[in-house]
Amino acid sequence: MWVIGAVCPETGHGEGLLSPQLNTTTINSFLGQFSGTIPTGENAVIIWDGAGFHTSKALDVPKNITLVQLPAYSPVLNPIEYL
Repeated sequence: MWVIGAVCPETGHGEGLLSPQLNTTTINSFLGQFSGTIPTGENAVIIWDGAGFHTSKALDVPKNITLVQLPAYSPVLNPIEYL
């Protein structure tokens, strides 16, 4: 079982998705779900690593989400790793 999640460090608001598989389709589902929770006129920034499903050309990133890729081998910089 895989847990995909995003947490706002300022407000503590979090969203998550449980999935038996982890691939681009699953990530696209999560991004679409998460996008719907972002208030109108706001933008969310997701910080994540360079996993293949995070860098796929088939990613469907909603307009209200900005993706920031961490440098290689830097899991300590990703706040979600502590959850």
